[in-house]
Amino acid sequence: MISNDTAFTTPADLFVSPDHYVTRLLHANGSSLASLGVGVAAEPHEVWREFCAAWHVFDGTASGTWLVAELHDPSGLTTPRRPTTRTSCTSGL
Repeated sequence: MISNDTAFTTPADLFVSPDHYVTRLLHANGSSLASLGVGVAAEPHEVWREFCAAWHVFDGTASGTWLVAELHDPSGLTTPRRPTTRTSCTSGL
């Protein structure tokens, strides 16, 4: 995707659905692969909400460290990711 300069339309398309490290942790935490947009079309806001609801599973992991850096460095996002946090869970970056 990077070498082809593929555009990402939503944060879910960039950070969740294509990342097997993220989807494996979320799936192990009880999320269905379909709810994460893996192999099927899924509503991006719902995928992002699922990701935010399980944010705690990334604590202390390499994926969590990477996600914090990726969400903060380009956008300055410092608000904790939660399903009720509109700026990080329902809007784009």
